[in-house]
Amino acid sequence: MFRSSSLRSRLLAAAGATALVAIAGTATPAQAVSRTLGYQCKYPILGTEPLSIKIDIDLPEQWPRGVDMSPTAISAIATAGGDTVPGLALIDDLTSIEGTALASTTVLLPEGGSLKVNVPITVDRYVLPTPVPDPLVLTASGQTPSLLFDEYGKPEIALDKIGLNLLVRDSLGDPIVLPPVTRDVDGVAVTPSDTDPNTFDVYCKLNPGQAPPGQSPIIAEFEIPVEPPCDCVAPGTPVEVDYTIGDFGPTWINLRWGASLDNATEVVEYVIRYEDREVRVPANQFSKRIDGLGADSEYDFAISAVDRNGNESEPLTQLLFTAPFVTVPLPQVTGLIATANRDSVVLKWNPADGAAAYNVYNGATRVASTTTTTATISGLTAGTQYSFSVEAVDSAGQIGQRSSPLLVKWFDEPKTVKYSYALRGSTSVKTLSKGTLPLTGGINADLTVATGAFSADLTLADTQGRLTALGFLPVTAKIGFVPSGKTTGTLLDGVLQTKSFVRIKVKEVKLFGAIPLVGGNNCQAKSLSEINLQSTAAEFKPLQGGPIAGTYAISDLNGCGVLNGLVSPLTAGGGNTINAVLTPTS
Repeated sequence: MFRSSSLRSRLLAAAGATALVAIAGTATPAQAVSRTLGYQCKYPILGTEPLSIKIDIDLPEQWPRGVDMSPTAISAIATAGGDTVPGLALIDDLTSIEGTALASTTVLLPEGGSLKVNVPITVDRYVLPTPVPDPLVLTASGQTPSLLFDEYGKPEIALDKIGLNLLVRDSLGDPIVLPPVTRDVDGVAVTPSDTDPNTFDVYCKLNPGQAPPGQSPIIAEFEIPVEPPCDCVAPGTPVEVDYTIGDFGPTWINLRWGASLDNATEVVEYVIRYEDREVRVPANQFSKRIDGLGADSEYDFAISAVDRNGNESEPLTQLLFTAPFVTVPLPQVTGLIATANRDSVVLKWNPADGAAAYNVYNGATRVASTTTTTATISGLTAGTQYSFSVEAVDSAGQIGQRSSPLLVKWFDEPKTVKYSYALRGSTSVKTLSKGTLPLTGGINADLTVATGAFSADLTLADTQGRLTALGFLPVTAKIGFVPSGKTTGTLLDGVLQTKSFVRIKVKEVKLFGAIPLVGGNNCQAKSLSEINLQSTAAEFKPLQGGPIAGTYAISDLNGCGVLNGLVSPLTAGGGNTINAVLTPTS
């Protein structure tokens, strides 16, 4: 059993992170584990595509019960396949990818049952070469929390779902906005993982059918062995060492000590206590810089050793003083650069020696203060010029010389992708005359990646075929479709929807295929027909095309001559259908 809910949380977080990490500092030699898992991931616009992740773990064969382990590095390599790269290549000026990942892991406990935890990972920024390499390979890194088990046995670690939150930029550093995914791979409704409109989410689920065949989510296991008899004797007190002038500053002290020897079990860490604070360092570290102190002040430090069984030594006590504060002029801030987004600017600059904080100015107005070397200035307008500068401030409030002004002006233009399709299918007339006519044509679309909305040019060839009028009269008809304006629509979350307005012309109608009734370029519907089509497959993938369907109505005819009154009722009416397939062209 777990000792407490806090220990349970630490176990979950650390065990989940172990799914992507090389673990160090174990009691036994590490066993090298390498696994490649296959996923299906739901992307904006592109839909569902495959992704494989290679995981390398140096996992201990045995892990002592009840012992915390230090955080260790996380690493993974993700390879995107399918239509992912061709789809990204169509986005104009896409230059880089970065973001975060959330690995959903499951710990199968020795005593039975399982617990889940989400582990945050950083997806390293990757600048895309031209052309974009296929497959696309991204690296990810992070850090685990500590790990602790209270039960003997063999825990197993499984990696199931992964969520990505990505940001893509163009060559100017501007974010390229994509529409949100509203349903995951299983069709379950989802909401954005953050409130940043510039990022987008990708939902990944382990695919049991993807290579390797019959893959299992279990990526590793290790043993928590039965403990030997307890070592209950505390280690020796750390050894006192001499200090130098270089170990003291006005706001810091560099603590130093000599190693403590344990009686049976090795020392695993040292604990530093002063005032109401506690700092822990690994057993192989014999110094620690303590910052945030007051100048020319007295501090009482206690340094103790802790062995693997939690036994703690008598402390080494040291009474130390910080140095007096000496005013040193602050240098001018240098290296100021800017990355402009849709309505904000991210400023970065080089650290200034002695700086505790920085003030950011737009012209003569201070717009931000920060303790880091970066600031985001929001509420800006594209096309407007701004003049930014930064000054350093030390802990005593002394202000350095302001940086040279940086002029920033940018223009915000939506990113588009072009798609072209051939259209082939049929239309069925459901009025007094019934029958099916073939349809051929094409569509050239410009899709705005930020919204999924598109505008397109539609062409439809004249069609002709045999219909039945009044239920028994054979009629041969030649029909023309003349688009009016642009076809508009959206491609969101795997669903394509289009709206077109078309003038329908009745160019020829013959009874029994020989007796002319009406025809000519002036014989046409009085009103435009609104044709609304929607994709019918489970997911419309823009690089593969797919089936679409919809209905439309035909208004009364005019301009058809003396028999206009006879032919118009044969064609006018609603419930007419279109079924077609869009096939990508070059």
